[in-house]
Amino acid sequence: MNSCCKNNIKTKKCKRKDGKVFNLPRKFSKKKCKSKKGFSMKSSCAPYKYCKSGGSKKNKLPTLRKIDTKNKRHKYKLDDPPKKRRLAIDEGIRAESKKKNSPIKDAAVAKKARYNILRIYRKNNNKHHCNVLTQDMKYIDRKYKLGKTKNICNKKGGSRKKTKSKSKSKPKNLSKKKLMIYLLNKELKKRFCKCVRSVKFGKNKAKPGEEYPICYRSIYINRGIKPPKDVVKSCRKK
Repeated sequence: MNSCCKNNIKTKKCKRKDGKVFNLPRKFSKKKCKSKKGFSMKSSCAPYKYCKSGGSKKNKLPTLRKIDTKNKRHKYKLDDPPKKRRLAIDEGIRAESKKKNSPIKDAAVAKKARYNILRIYRKNNNKHHCNVLTQDMKYIDRKYKLGKTKNICNKKGGSRKKTKSKSKSKPKNLSKKKLMIYLLNKELKKRFCKCVRSVKFGKNKAKPGEEYPICYRSIYINRGIKPPKDVVKSCRKK
C-alpha cells in the first residue's frame, strides 16, 4: 500500500506513518493542507499529518575539531589587536607542526584552511570578523610564502547580473526648441573633432595650433554660431 505522503491521483487507499489506513481522495489536497483551518479541514488533512514539507538541501560546512588551549601562551581571539593575533597564529602553527611531525608550511596551510571555514561562517553574519580573518590569512601567506587570499567578505551570494554599459542618453523633460539646440550642438561637436583630426593628421597638415582656428571657422563661424568653450577639451580627450 502506498504511503500517504507519496500518493497519486489514482490511489484510492494510503497508509500513514503510524499505520492508519485512509480512503482517498480527500476534500482538501496535500498542498491546501499546509495551512489547516477549522475542524473539517483538520479531519480531511489527517493522512498528511506526518508529511514534512520539502525544501532545498543546504550545503553543510565541515565541522571543525576543537582546539586545546591548555599550556598555550597566546590564545587566538578575533577581537584582539593584530599583534596578539599574529603571536597566537605563529604559536599555533609551530605546535601543529611539532604534534604531527610535519613541515611548518603544511601546518600553515592547515591553519589557513581552518580560518577560511571560519570566514565562510561569518561571511553574511559578521562582516567585521570576516575581514579580520581575511587579514590573518594574508599574514600567513606573506610569512609562510603561500598563495594569495581573495576577499569574500564584501561579496554577496547569487548569480551576477550583467550591468549595462552607461551611455550618455538624451536629457529628459526638455522643450522641443531646447532639444533641437542640444542635438545640433552634439552634431557640431562631432564634426569639429573630425575636422581637427583631419587637419592635424591628414595629408595636408597644418602648423601646430592652427587646426583649431581653421575648424572653428569652417564648422561654427561660417554658420553664424558661437563655438562653446569645452569643444577643444572634448576633442583632446578623444
